[in-house]
Amino acid sequence: GPAFPTQGIWKSLGVESYDRAVIRDIMVDTKPDPKTPNRWTLAVSAHIETGSQTPLDAIIDITLDGKPLVAKHSQRLTADPLGAVKADFVITIPEDIPITAWYPNGVADNTQQLYSLQVRLSFPDSQEVSAQTKRIGFRTIRLVQSPTPGDGLTFYFEVNGHPVFAKGSNWIPANVLQEDLTEAYVRDLLVSARSANMNMLRVWGGGVYESDVFYGLADELGIMIWQDMMYACAAYPCARGQHEYVAWVYESDVFYGLADELGIMIWQDMMYACAPYPVNPEFLLSVDVEISQQIRRLQHHPSIAIWAGNNEIEAVIAAFVSDERHKQDYRELFVKHMQTLVTDGDTSRPFVTSSPSNGLRDKLENYTAKNPGDLRYGDVHSYNYMSPQWDWTVYPRGKFISEYGQLSYPSLDTWLTALPDSDMTYPTSAGVRHRNRLGFFNGTKVIEGLSGNYFEMPAPGGVDRFADLIYLSQITQAMAIKTQTELYRRDREVDPQTGFGGTMGALYWQLNDIWPAPTWASI
Repeated sequence: GPAFPTQGIWKSLGVESYDRAVIRDIMVDTKPDPKTPNRWTLAVSAHIETGSQTPLDAIIDITLDGKPLVAKHSQRLTADPLGAVKADFVITIPEDIPITAWYPNGVADNTQQLYSLQVRLSFPDSQEVSAQTKRIGFRTIRLVQSPTPGDGLTFYFEVNGHPVFAKGSNWIPANVLQEDLTEAYVRDLLVSARSANMNMLRVWGGGVYESDVFYGLADELGIMIWQDMMYACAAYPCARGQHEYVAWVYESDVFYGLADELGIMIWQDMMYACAPYPVNPEFLLSVDVEISQQIRRLQHHPSIAIWAGNNEIEAVIAAFVSDERHKQDYRELFVKHMQTLVTDGDTSRPFVTSSPSNGLRDKLENYTAKNPGDLRYGDVHSYNYMSPQWDWTVYPRGKFISEYGQLSYPSLDTWLTALPDSDMTYPTSAGVRHRNRLGFFNGTKVIEGLSGNYFEMPAPGGVDRFADLIYLSQITQAMAIKTQTELYRRDREVDPQTGFGGTMGALYWQLNDIWPAPTWASI
């Protein structure tokens, strides 16, 4: 969709003051007692900020649904040079607090029980109090990567010991202007996903870190979240193989004045070209702060199943990058920095450096695999715009298909919110073709070509013939996604010769869209 980044202050802003200290974040880890399944251990880490370099005597209380877990615990807080201090607790949940495990939608008991965890910080010599409350769920999650026939590895999630086939979609920002997004709209989209029996959504790395509302609803609805970090589709090599971040110059006033006089329109690029993400110290520090903040903000949500470092950057490197310096930069950012921060900061769920990737196998190729979409390992992104879409044999048999899909036109009502009746024609008008964002492919020809494999195309005409084209494109899309999804749902066995198959996840691209245009989206 269009790129309209919001400018200025668009979230709530306030001034905060405190004398002693304030709780900034709460992180948790839940584990069942191996001897008593209904008993759980809860690890709590309270991240505290203080402006004092003098140790502070503090009192910490922790409750679960209002029932005490830790009462009047005295602790001396000694901050690091940045004023940060962490208070850690490992608590066995008492027998008088019964725990119901959290499960994804449709799995096992299908329970999404949430509990209110409060950490309260006070001081013996002050009336000052700081408290934070989080809704948490009790569950364990594991990414199982075990050897398979054909020199492969499984790739599936296990929740509370139950293997889970991840079925769902990919989520993009629900509004290009995030300040206009409402809780009701986000709820409607997520409830729709649950109603369609989905149990996982992948938050795509080309969008935004979603709101607390989004993750809270995912917790409630039992929708696991594959969480990309917000890095996507970059690391293009320079044409001359140079390691640069700025290309040429903005032209002079004379240049633009002459263009005005001579009637020469200018396509004005900004002076950034052919570069990967930088790895200068200032940028890496910004990344470190960003990742640390997001991990601490989101870690307590039981719905988050996995962290992924980026969307498709390892795949871009494999396809286009030969300069070893670019690969070293990639590893500096996504392995040395991001992977270290995530795995040190959150031991309760897995991390992969990229999506797609070969999972554990990636380490053998120093995280820049020649083929990061190897069907024997990890997750795969699959798009096919050339073959007949209703033939299951044209689709790859991977372990976990985290992107796949097909284009169609949206409804006529949707089109008419953006274009006049005069653009509703077949063959398609310039206005319709302009809204097709398929990159290297001609999206109009893709839609018409694939539909033409199965249907006679409409006769030339106006709005009625365009409506016919819309209908045919949507049937083609629906049958294509149905065919591919059914392959993945039944393809549980691994071919011992190739190592292909053993699929345990299918997330089609994409659940939602943000503007009226040809789209992969179902909503």
